[in-house]
Amino acid sequence: MSQCAPLPWQVDNWQRLLNQYQQNHLPHALLLSGHAGTGKRLFAQALAESLLCSQPVDGKACGQCKGCHLLSAGTHPDFIEISTEEKSRVIKVDQIRALKTFCGKTAQLNGYKVIILQPADCLNISSANALLKDLEEPQPNTVFILVSDQPAQIVATIRSRCHQLDFGVPSVGQATQWLAEQGVSNDTLPQLLVMADNAPLLALQLHEEQALEKRKTIYRGLAEVQQGKSHPAGVAQSLQEYEPLDVVQWLQVWVADVIKAAQVADEKQLKNQDLAGFLMKTAEQAQLNRLYLYLDSLQQHRQALLSGHNPNKILLLESLLISWAQCFEYH
Repeated sequence: MSQCAPLPWQVDNWQRLLNQYQQNHLPHALLLSGHAGTGKRLFAQALAESLLCSQPVDGKACGQCKGCHLLSAGTHPDFIEISTEEKSRVIKVDQIRALKTFCGKTAQLNGYKVIILQPADCLNISSANALLKDLEEPQPNTVFILVSDQPAQIVATIRSRCHQLDFGVPSVGQATQWLAEQGVSNDTLPQLLVMADNAPLLALQLHEEQALEKRKTIYRGLAEVQQGKSHPAGVAQSLQEYEPLDVVQWLQVWVADVIKAAQVADEKQLKNQDLAGFLMKTAEQAQLNRLYLYLDSLQQHRQALLSGHNPNKILLLESLLISWAQCFEYH
């Protein structure tokens, strides 16, 4: 675990917790909630580092003490992080039951014990009930930090026992400045922020994954199929390097934009604002009722893929492209 600090738009939440800590009123359970990509996980990490540091400086971890070195090495005895296991979409009850021993022990470094649990909305009923017992009987100097993009998915009994901190998206100015400091080009930065709903860490992830280049390849294939320049089978072959879920989600964004372009002239409503002109032309040629049906179909494919369905990639891509072409056929 590398040393962290709160991000510029998180200062108010950080100062609020620091004041509570200095007054010995720090809640035993925190729920960090809000938009994905705003840095809640980094905030949780920075807080854990601060609580486990023996010589914090202005409320932040010093990076030099024994606690900081152990945490950086991933061997701190008073810290545990719980998340979904590989190929699992839920946090299992056995993972929560393992906390019993951890919570029951005295902190080995005579400070705090810290548990980060994320994403907390992945708790199932059994694991949530097991966690509830730990939250109802808090141990001294033990802090639970739950992180969630979808707090409404967490059972009410868990939420009610946590002090909730909401993390909204920063201003465009803050997000732009921070992304520029991370090396994101001014040429691509505005469009990345639009695609990420102004969530800076999500925009940075899109930048690192070369999302705009992926988008260009996928949408060029759609245009070629739409215009009859390429057969769906050929375009499907060219897209097979991408994960089916990624393609489906890019298609969802594109189809939703085409529908918006057909109904609203304001390009600020679009995710692909830099392609507004092409979207408007595409919308003029499409059959709106078929686009709605296609969008419903894409959502069904997305849910199936998220639930673990493993289709033949080429056949799926070809089917998706054929359905896209049919949105422009007139009989």
